[in-house]
Amino acid sequence: MQSTDIKPFYLKHSFRRVVRINKLKKLLGSSGQPEFIQHMSYDQDKSIFFLGPEKLDTSQLDNKFMRIDNIVIPKNACMVNPRELWKRVKLQDDKAIDLKGLFYKGQMEDGINATVCGMVESVQYTQMHFHPCENKISPLGLRHSEDGYETCPKPQLMPDTDDLFNEAGQIRHQLVVLHMPYSDLIKSQGTYTNPKGVTKPNFTIAQILYMYFTDEHFYGSEDPKLSDESFTDHLKGGVFLIPMVMPDNRVTYYCVLNKDGKSNRKTPVKKLLKEWLDKVEEFNENSEDKWMGIAGEDATFCFIDDWSVFIGKNAELLVGDKKVVFKESVLNSAVH
Repeated sequence: MQSTDIKPFYLKHSFRRVVRINKLKKLLGSSGQPEFIQHMSYDQDKSIFFLGPEKLDTSQLDNKFMRIDNIVIPKNACMVNPRELWKRVKLQDDKAIDLKGLFYKGQMEDGINATVCGMVESVQYTQMHFHPCENKISPLGLRHSEDGYETCPKPQLMPDTDDLFNEAGQIRHQLVVLHMPYSDLIKSQGTYTNPKGVTKPNFTIAQILYMYFTDEHFYGSEDPKLSDESFTDHLKGGVFLIPMVMPDNRVTYYCVLNKDGKSNRKTPVKKLLKEWLDKVEEFNENSEDKWMGIAGEDATFCFIDDWSVFIGKNAELLVGDKKVVFKESVLNSAVH
């Protein structure tokens, strides 16, 4: 006879797991480990990585709540220093972002698949469904794409414990941004052998990006008009990758062209990234009372084999008041 008591199954598998930071301790780095990846242990025997600067005051994170994400960081990726990025995006022009002195030390020597700290919060909700849309008041009071794709991804942020920028008792965050160099974009993704036994190079990532950014078969084609002949010139400044966390905690990337003129969504790259940094600052002003999410405006994502990740070309960072966004059942489940 089938049981009618179904609550335990759904309670176990429908809600997000809440992890409280306990006894966070820095572990020794391994050979070749870039400085922007910090290996930590929590609860004495659990291992996790933090992205960001090496100097992280772990005592400020004790007893806070941590979201755990699963991320693939591609080979040859560098991590952008958000404070250096701020200096460049304040120059409101339509030029590509100057890369000199923009990155933390180190570069990925190989792609990795790691569990990382996605966000640190002082308040958590025990009735938070794993799918963000299920936690919001219906109908959605937040923007989504014109074709109706819901606001699903969550941003990945790194905790900021620098006393010069950190207010007492409040966790602040910085935006995580990676960069892939031009040299990686023009490499062939291996080779293939045709039925006649002739071996030829596969598409380069630049060619794949061209096909993706010029595809007009679905909504989301608010991209600059790009010609085949000049597309590689548009990629001389590389591309920025902003991690977006999907409901199953896997990370995809918002791929932003670092080019002169208009970039993604017909917006200059400096203006586009400044909008994201402004939203992070708005969130930091009162993170305990603010919700943050991403309006994902892609009907489809493009898989880059060499990077082992999916990328999207249209996304927008959103911030709102939790009391306006969340259902009452979610708000009532708050734990401090």
